[in-house]
Amino acid sequence: MLRQKPSRINAGQLKIQTQSGFSLIEFLVASIISMIVLIAAGSTYFTTQQLNRVATERLNAQQDLRNAANLIVRDARQAGTFGCANLADPAVVGVSAYGVNHPLGIRLAESDNQPNNFGVHVMTGADFVTRSGVANFNAAGNALIFVYGDGFAAVNSLTPNTLTASGTVNVTAIQLNVNGNDAVGQVMDNGNAGAAAPLVLSSCNRVQTLQRGGGYTRANNNRITLNPALNPAVVVSTENAGANAFQPGSLSVSKLVGSAYVVGSINATGAVNGLYRFNLGTDGTWSAPQLLVSDIANANGMAMQFGYVQSVNCTPGAVNPNEQFQFHGQLETIAGYGKLPALIRIRLNVASGQNRAAGVDVGRIHEYVIDAAVRGGNVCANRGMGGA
Repeated sequence: MLRQKPSRINAGQLKIQTQSGFSLIEFLVASIISMIVLIAAGSTYFTTQQLNRVATERLNAQQDLRNAANLIVRDARQAGTFGCANLADPAVVGVSAYGVNHPLGIRLAESDNQPNNFGVHVMTGADFVTRSGVANFNAAGNALIFVYGDGFAAVNSLTPNTLTASGTVNVTAIQLNVNGNDAVGQVMDNGNAGAAAPLVLSSCNRVQTLQRGGGYTRANNNRITLNPALNPAVVVSTENAGANAFQPGSLSVSKLVGSAYVVGSINATGAVNGLYRFNLGTDGTWSAPQLLVSDIANANGMAMQFGYVQSVNCTPGAVNPNEQFQFHGQLETIAGYGKLPALIRIRLNVASGQNRAAGVDVGRIHEYVIDAAVRGGNVCANRGMGGA
């Protein structure tokens, strides 16, 4: 019987099999490190997103302020100007279909020293809401109102077209050269006989506002018939009739423009104050409020100052006039230095942005200042207007 020899196994041929992988402690450590990395990355992402939202909201708020400033500067520059007539000139007389306390009232005579009658008005917001007839709006401060003429329609002919021996004519109808796309054409195209549709008849020495119905009727898109009972009547004179008659060479018709800026809120639950703009429509009614800047502070949200030129060397022909400006907290009538302010300074106090629509706190924007120049208010720059 054969016996099998046992085989020899070298020690190098032996392989010890052991378990491989992470221990429980190693797994826990790796998990904690991973969680720390994920938390840091997530925190960085959300912080970046929040900063981006805040920056976007701040840019939006500042853009709103710039847009509001552009509108205010444009309206202020034209305030009191009707064609070649400017109510800052003491030689120009205005006749208004609106009372002196109305947002659209203009001065009635040079002896009327009410500063609100020269193209820039300030009244309480409550008075503006009442007198303008706007609805569903709560005013929280004073209203700043600019009144001026826009567009230009030349007068082609007058009825009657024959002057009297004294060189005057009492006008009963006016034929206009109207472009339907311009401001005057938009008023004339309003076929609603009941609409006020305000127009302004002006020459370089006189301004008269007219309302449809009480002042004129619209014969067609190019012709208006004056009300026989209009008081004062429209008189055109080739002679030196002073402020009592229009000058035929500069006679024109424009659209009456009214723009009001008021801090307040819409009648709605949770509404916050903002700066709103109201426009006078072609039918003579005020538009719905247009939000310009949201989250205006409740107290002193829109503070106003009015700068007047006060200088002893602003007479016509003066050499090197010395301009000196003095700011007042209200509209003034400065004897010898014009009726309109030369500058209007507005400080808008924007509250914290936490109530903005996006729900992002953009911080406080302290006193955004708007400086607006009024054409004709600087009697040094317009030395042909006014006197010392």
